Formats: sequence, C-alpha cells, structure tokens
Amino acid sequence: MALYYKIHRYLGVAVAISLVWLSFTGIFLNHTEDLKLDEKHLDNALLFQLYGLSKPELGKSFQLNQDWILQYGESLHFNDQILKAKIKPLISAIGNEDLYAIGTTEQVLLFTHQGELIDSLKTPEPLQKMGWLDHKLLIQTTEKMYVANEDITEWQATTQNIKEAQWSKVTPLPITSQKILAGKYRGEGPTLEQVILDTHS
Repeated sequence: MALYYKIHRYLGVAVAISLVWLSFTGIFLNHTEDLKLDEKHLDNALLFQLYGLSKPELGKSFQLNQDWILQYGESLHFNDQILKAKIKPLISAIGNEDLYAIGTTEQVLLFTHQGELIDSLKTPEPLQKMGWLDHKLLIQTTEKMYVANEDITEWQATTQNIKEAQWSKVTPLPITSQKILAGKYRGEGPTLEQVILDTHS
C-alpha cells in the first residue's frame, strides 16, 4: 500500500503541474495580440537547435583598408554584401592600391575595391598563404612558392628571397560585427507565441 500511495502522490503532483502550466500558457495565448507575443523573437542556442535553425560558422576574416573580407558559412562576404554564395575555405586576403586578392584553397579571386569580380586564377597546389613581393602577388602552396606575372594571369615557381615579402594577416572580426552578421544571416529565432503554443500543446 505504501508504494501505491507514493505512486499516487507523484502522479498527482505531475498532473497538477501540467494543469497549472496549461492554464498559465492558455492565459498568455488568449492575449497574444495584447502582449505582442508574435513580435517577440527568442535568441537561444538550445531553441535554435530544437527548431532546426542552424548558425553558420565564421571563418577567417581580413581587414583591408576600411573593408572586411570574411567567410561566413560557405559564403564569401565583402563588408555587408555576399561576393560568392559558395566557396572553398578562405585562406588569405590582401590588397593594393588597385585590387583585392582573395585566396581560397584552390584559387585566387581578384576584386575591385568596390567588390566587383575582375578575374580568378587557379593555384597550382592548395594555397597556404599569400602576400606581396616587389609589387607582385606571391603565394605559398603546399609544394612550392609562386609569383604571379604583372597581369596576375599565370604563376611562376620562384626561389626569390622572400624576407621582404608582406604576407596577409588574419584580423579578428569585432564581436559587435559578429552579432550583426549572425542576426542578419541566421534569421530571427522562434517567436514567444510559437514557443508557448508548442509547450502548451
């Protein structure tokens, strides 16, 4: 009998909690418009996971002059615009007075300072880093060092002294910019109304 009373007690508590929750959420759902629950979005990692909303990962970022080049998810970003929707991992980015050179594992993309694509050039081997040497584009691959011709249309293996080379450097994107980027491209989380309705159901 003692076991029966314990089971009965715990079941009674569980039912009571459920009824209280149903009543509590029901009151809120009846006043959705007044409380503007459908306008309040929740930003919580667990909720994003439960609702199947994914957050793209921030890749490498580079500050060139006042511009930002970065990878977010699979897309290449130039400040607040997407240059390419899908790219291989971003490895390096560097600029001069005429253009920006953006290197992925397999190619170098050349852009104007306004974000317009000029040309692209495949790298001989997977890219490791990129820089300038005597005003020429220099790349280090997994196998060799290469320098581009003046028009950046082909690569030539080089054994030049690279002590004077200016290599690109990763620049961490400010936290405030990361939050803006995440909010813009991840989208808003579920509304408070949706969460309450789902838990009520």
